[in-house]
Amino acid sequence: MVFALLIAAIIWNLGTWWLGLPASSSHTLIGSIIGVGVANALMHGRDGTSGVDWGQATKVGYSLLLSPMVASAALPCCCWRCAPS
Repeated sequence: MVFALLIAAIIWNLGTWWLGLPASSSHTLIGSIIGVGVANALMHGRDGTSGVDWGQATKVGYSLLLSPMVASAALPCCCWRCAPS
């Protein structure tokens, strides 16, 4: 499963690079982790959503959304503090 996860992430990153589209490697890896969890559950005859801990996936999704916002809010403070007098 780990090999499938890495191959999926590499193919996605190469495809977006070839098309000139911006892509985040961390988002790609998280998406491939979720995809492998769903595929593994389906291969073993279970419901596709049972292969993923959606509570943890939601926490990761929130952190991916909030991190740039927090960094953008903190940037002016950091730049003002480091600016030459």
